[in-house]
Amino acid sequence: MDSLRGLGICDENGFCNPNLPGVPRSKGFELTKQHVLDYRIQTAINDSSQTTSSEVNGDDRISLKLKFPLLLKDNFQLGMGVSYTTENFRFDDIENINNEFYENLENKSLRRLSSSIYGIRPFKGNRYMAGRFNVSLNGDFNDGFGKTTDYLRFSVALLYGIRSNMFKVEGIGLAYNYNFGRLAIYPFYAYNRQFSNKHGVELLLPVQAKYRYSPNDKNYFLFTMQLEGSNYNINLPSFPESSLFLAKSDLSSMITYEKEIHDFFWVSGSIGYRKNLNFDLDRQIEFVNRSKEPFIDNTVNDALFFRISVFLVPPRSWMEKFGK
Repeated sequence: MDSLRGLGICDENGFCNPNLPGVPRSKGFELTKQHVLDYRIQTAINDSSQTTSSEVNGDDRISLKLKFPLLLKDNFQLGMGVSYTTENFRFDDIENINNEFYENLENKSLRRLSSSIYGIRPFKGNRYMAGRFNVSLNGDFNDGFGKTTDYLRFSVALLYGIRSNMFKVEGIGLAYNYNFGRLAIYPFYAYNRQFSNKHGVELLLPVQAKYRYSPNDKNYFLFTMQLEGSNYNINLPSFPESSLFLAKSDLSSMITYEKEIHDFFWVSGSIGYRKNLNFDLDRQIEFVNRSKEPFIDNTVNDALFFRISVFLVPPRSWMEKFGK
């Protein structure tokens, strides 16, 4: 135990410390704007022979996130997060296109309002458990929620981790979420390694891989591949008898530069390439390995995107005092 304390693997009371040196401080507040360059979409309705295509010349997403601690103890840490995301679409020559789905996206944003609870339970030595529970309302609820259960989504993730040495943390877990656009339950592997003061890698397979380079503690370069997805309730007037569910997921590759402006205030910019994996509508929420064809089948071309953010992190004085 004295050896583990000396290496920083556990704290003075012997509880595991899963935080590695040299890793960016966690974000307490973040405001992000993303713009996707023009791309083409083609739509086929499986109940008919109708096929439509258009150019999307405006795809903008704004997200606001807030995360804060609720409880900080040696043997248990609890935090909470709230977020709001809205995504707006603009179609080329929408007045002359007879497609209700396009018109709906043009007039109603995709919105997501969510709340999360995070927990970490360190054990004596070099092991810990972590968990996250999220509940959200997803859909085009500009005019109200209607049947709330159609908009309600839950996700859960549990991780069992081991801090092998001063510079490596790894673990295995189980997730239940919509990262693939449709509901999925899958195991995942987490790996975080700091190779030196400047180089590190972070894996959360199968949904994320990240390499980080920091010339100093005020500048970070991040190279990321990430699977991002969600599921939204969509209301189309011509189908009032049933809700439709938009399964949306993208695989993004991007380069990000983060810069400290003042101790706790940072800015970042990203450029990336987005490959759409899913943008289909179903009559009900499906598992990722579904056998039925989607009700509306969309083919979305790949596209470049830009992302800018401003965010706040805990001041260095807080990190030195609390070390969480």
